[in-house]
Amino acid sequence: MKKLSLQYLVAAYGPDKLNDPTQQEPILQQMIQVDPTDPANYFYLANIYEQNGDYEKAEEQFLKAKEMKPNESTVYTTLAAFYDRQGEFEKDHQCVERAGAARAEQPRGAPRHRDLLLERGVQELQAAGSEEER
Repeated sequence: MKKLSLQYLVAAYGPDKLNDPTQQEPILQQMIQVDPTDPANYFYLANIYEQNGDYEKAEEQFLKAKEMKPNESTVYTTLAAFYDRQGEFEKDHQCVERAGAARAEQPRGAPRHRDLLLERGVQELQAAGSEEER
């Protein structure tokens, strides 16, 4: 029941609707205490930290989500997106690879893995092309 109540609070006043991080963080910390295995709670908290420029804390939360669900491809794609935004392309690439491997283990996952690798390759080619233009 407590978990549902906290989920309602986040839905009603959620991380995207509250403007004050000091109000968001305690609710999400409580949700993590209620269900520490749900990566979504870590993602929400990481996004709050990232939006406020605290990238170390954001990365900590993304990594905690990975600890909770190490075989979940969504965790790796979310972490890859974070690293991409931070310009940490080696870590980004590693996460994309791991996400693909996790998806390949799931039924119908291999085509998505192929798409992730293709998308990453296109981005790398575009980046290389823009560097050559300079």
